[in-house]
Amino acid sequence: MAAGSRLAYSTEGLPAADVDRVQAALATYLEAVTVSEWPALGRNEPGSPEAAAALNDLQRLVFVTGSQDGVNRSSVDAMKGAVGDITGIRRGRLAVASQVIPAPLLILSLFAGFALIVNALAVTLRAGRAYALLAGGIMVVVALELGAIIGIAAPFSGPFIADPEPIEQLTEEIRRGDYRSG
Repeated sequence: MAAGSRLAYSTEGLPAADVDRVQAALATYLEAVTVSEWPALGRNEPGSPEAAAALNDLQRLVFVTGSQDGVNRSSVDAMKGAVGDITGIRRGRLAVASQVIPAPLLILSLFAGFALIVNALAVTLRAGRAYALLAGGIMVVVALELGAIIGIAAPFSGPFIADPEPIEQLTEEIRRGDYRSG
């Protein structure tokens, strides 16, 4: 969650009240991601209205804060860049969650794996038992490869689920005040 920590750090040049507001809005968004959006993506739902609303509030606050007179321009530019990255990351997360392995690709992978196994067996039968270990190894590799393709196809609901722990840790750090100067 580099973009989130960049946003939290970039508030450094702001007045204390603005730092508190921006970091609170960031923590609220991150909490909405872990509490409502992550589980929604696991249920194959199209994201979370709470996370979308929290991100809109964060974006609005960053741009309103940046338009104030006397605000450190480098902090504002860094905040705008970070909130833009956070928005892009959310868009990517939603896109990944909505994708499924196309059936033709899955069928092609299964067919290619089966063909490789048949070829390995043919070589083993022709060359003798000395190559049986090679054929067995190829079968294991093909099975693991197909399992991995299927397993990583659904990062929010499959057997290998993406962990929101880094987002939760960043939220805790922001709420603790780890990103406030002084």
